[in-house]
Amino acid sequence: MRFQLLILGIVIVLLSACGDSEAEDRREVPVQWATSYVQQDQAVRRELQVDPPDSLDADQGPQNNYEVTDYKLTEWKYDDETYFYEIVYYNERNKKFRF
Repeated sequence: MRFQLLILGIVIVLLSACGDSEAEDRREVPVQWATSYVQQDQAVRRELQVDPPDSLDADQGPQNNYEVTDYKLTEWKYDDETYFYEIVYYNERNKKFRF
């Protein structure tokens, strides 16, 4: 029994180490966007957009230290290259949930 638990533990560790790093990077973008929105960081929002508007100032960094730490991220896969995300988080700046 101990041997089986040891093997199971090793398999779980190996599987978690072989995670999809591209998917993890892809899932970080909505969190970065939400954090930059809460911090009013126009530079990061401009960097994350494919075709950023001229109204976002590339030199304006974060205006506060709030971070998005408590959130729910939902991912929908359209095809191998197209994903849609919904992030729900608590905005500490105005004390409201943001959908």
